[in-house]
Amino acid sequence: MRQRMWDEAELLSGDTVFRIGDMVRPEGGDVVGSVTAVISVPGGYLYSVDIRGTIKRFTERSLVRVQGDPSDPEFWLKQNSIACWSSPRPSCGTSGRPK
Repeated sequence: MRQRMWDEAELLSGDTVFRIGDMVRPEGGDVVGSVTAVISVPGGYLYSVDIRGTIKRFTERSLVRVQGDPSDPEFWLKQNSIACWSSPRPSCGTSGRPK
């Protein structure tokens, strides 16, 4: 029985890059989210990320760590400014600056 279990076992990928609570954004994206779960899969990890109340899953390679303290309002103001400058939207006004 033990030998069969060893034969069916999969190699673990090692340490995760991100941890629950880390602030991340999808590679090439401008929206910040928080890691809510880390899921071990063959060959790596998937991360569940809460982005504006929606949980999405990403591979490790497709996420970028966002530096800063999410409890500081300046952190969120900076994220909004980045989003407005990279792709103006109604909440940003016509100049591309946050309202």
